[in-house]
Amino acid sequence: MSGLESACKTEGKLNVIALPPDWANYGEIIDAFKAKYGVTVESAQPDANRQDEINAAKQLAGTDRAPDVFDLGQGVALANTGMYAPYKVTAFDQIPAPFKDASGVWVNDYGGYMSVGYDAKKVPAVASLADLLKPEYKGKIALNGDPTQASAGYNGVLMASIANGGSADDIAPGVDYFKKLATAGNFLPVDPTPATIESGQTPVVFDCD
Repeated sequence: MSGLESACKTEGKLNVIALPPDWANYGEIIDAFKAKYGVTVESAQPDANRQDEINAAKQLAGTDRAPDVFDLGQGVALANTGMYAPYKVTAFDQIPAPFKDASGVWVNDYGGYMSVGYDAKKVPAVASLADLLKPEYKGKIALNGDPTQASAGYNGVLMASIANGGSADDIAPGVDYFKKLATAGNFLPVDPTPATIESGQTPVVFDCD
């Protein structure tokens, strides 16, 4: 660890990507890292999706702007293992085997539950996914990210699939559900952010908690 710290200080900068400051306490973590190690942290594209991280690494390879670290959903992570350097975190031995690569190529460091968040001052209470097909939610429902690129977006479709009789191996019911939302005019093709939620633009959001 001391060698890693020394190398980081010599380089003087850490490049991170897709770390929203209000998600998973990243804002405070980044500030604490800067204060502890005395280096600059360049935080690029904080609201980027997981595939954007991989694309940026490929496009910026060999430059001083290339990401040093990824925060990826497991699907995107496992599809791009050739891009990582093995690194065993301090508590590596305590991480259960299903949540890590044995050589340290990746670890599953946190997770969450899919949920539907809503602003009770702007829309009726949501008791089930079926409620969201009602006219009261017209143009008010957003999904966090493109399901083909973003983990939260994909898991939103997976959540809807399981709730409608599908499974992890059969997401067709989830795709059909979002098609019904769109046909009803309830789905809003906007990538939600804290700003869109606070402004009321996206009062109902499918996201990981």
